[in-house]
Amino acid sequence: MPQKTGVGDWGRWVVTAVIIAIFVWWLLIVNLELGTQPTKNDGTGLVTDPYAHAKETLAVVVPFLTLILGYWFGVRGVDEAKKTAAAATQDAQAANVKFAVLRATASKSSYEQAVSKYPSAFGR
Repeated sequence: MPQKTGVGDWGRWVVTAVIIAIFVWWLLIVNLELGTQPTKNDGTGLVTDPYAHAKETLAVVVPFLTLILGYWFGVRGVDEAKKTAAAATQDAQAANVKFAVLRATASKSSYEQAVSKYPSAFGR
């Protein structure tokens, strides 16, 4: 049975796509800074390293990427588990109704024979 896509699914797709795009964009930035030599500011004496700055920023972006992907797959699994649980609950309720009808229409002796033959089916 095909799954319906709701607004929540589209929102998750958009956020995931944006985070992945930022991640890929920043990987390209880091790649461009690979050959850059650190420079020293003569006035202040501070050394600036563009590659190190890009790498540090990437270290901030990666956890967001893993967070979004973890959320995406986790929520998807929870949604499927809820659907399965709802279907199982409906099946159990239908079985209970059928059992109640069968018990009401069966004679007492046939019910007792079934209980003695299959006690686990009757919760004993």
